[in-house]
Amino acid sequence: MTVKVSDLRPNPFRKMDKYPIDKVKVEELKTSIKETSFWDNVLARRLKSGHFEIAYGHHRLVALQELDDIKEVDIPVKKLDDSQMLRIMANENLDSWKTNPRVVYETILTTKEFLNAELQKYESWEEYPPENRRVLFEGKKGDYKKARKQGVGQPTILKFLGGNWKKWVIEQALSVLKDKTLDKGAVESFPTIEQAGVFRRAIKEFKVKKKDQKEMATEIIKDGKEASKRKIRAAVRKRMIDDPLKKAEKKTDEAPDISEVLENTIKRQLDVNSVLKEIFENKDNCDSKRLKYLIMLILGGLRRIQEYVEEGDRKWKLLPQKKN
Repeated sequence: MTVKVSDLRPNPFRKMDKYPIDKVKVEELKTSIKETSFWDNVLARRLKSGHFEIAYGHHRLVALQELDDIKEVDIPVKKLDDSQMLRIMANENLDSWKTNPRVVYETILTTKEFLNAELQKYESWEEYPPENRRVLFEGKKGDYKKARKQGVGQPTILKFLGGNWKKWVIEQALSVLKDKTLDKGAVESFPTIEQAGVFRRAIKEFKVKKKDQKEMATEIIKDGKEASKRKIRAAVRKRMIDDPLKKAEKKTDEAPDISEVLENTIKRQLDVNSVLKEIFENKDNCDSKRLKYLIMLILGGLRRIQEYVEEGDRKWKLLPQKKN
């Protein structure tokens, strides 16, 4: 169907102010369109106003809008409801952006808001669409009532989005969205959802204040340490423990306080529980890397306890000894 570019609108569930538009990608698309013309790789639905909302292809839309010599395009137009528009957008985002934290978190938030709003449209289980009862709640009236009262959780969101999405990705997104102690922008600044998760666990482990998280994330990425999960955690630890310890070494005129260091080390051991839980809940997707990471946590924690105790003993020997 031939549609005017000026009549094209974004997907209503795409938060254009929050989903990043890659300017480099837009320029590449503009060059491609100029050289090979525009192909019908944009899907849209028609509105009563006469405008057309696209389900996906927002970079192509921006590219078309910036090309003044293209006024009309031939694209497929289908009857799509809100549920289909959201699912198509979510899967397109996952495919195009892989595991970009910002896109993942905003997609999960939008999905959660949509499903909660849909639940409130119906007063009872009997009024709720049969297809949704079957797919989202597997015919369980109790789960429907709980979701309507408390809001949808990971199981319902996963059933709605489909098999391309992973349980742990949705769980992590929901945890970030509800955690008031996190600077969401700091976590989202990492390239992948896995790296964002490592940073989140590290700042929780070492009690990094919310006001310092963005600066810390910026420094880690600037130094190129975000590519390694181990380096992310090491960078946070260095800022919160190792650097303060070095400063303390210069003060031999007062007793060193290693209680906080030991407390953080013990908390590291507690973090093992969360990793164990994650492995247990995702045992079907568990691989050797996850198990190696768990072993690293356990052995690393024990090693650091020994180092801190030895370091404490050495510092005490440097102190002037009191005479009886």
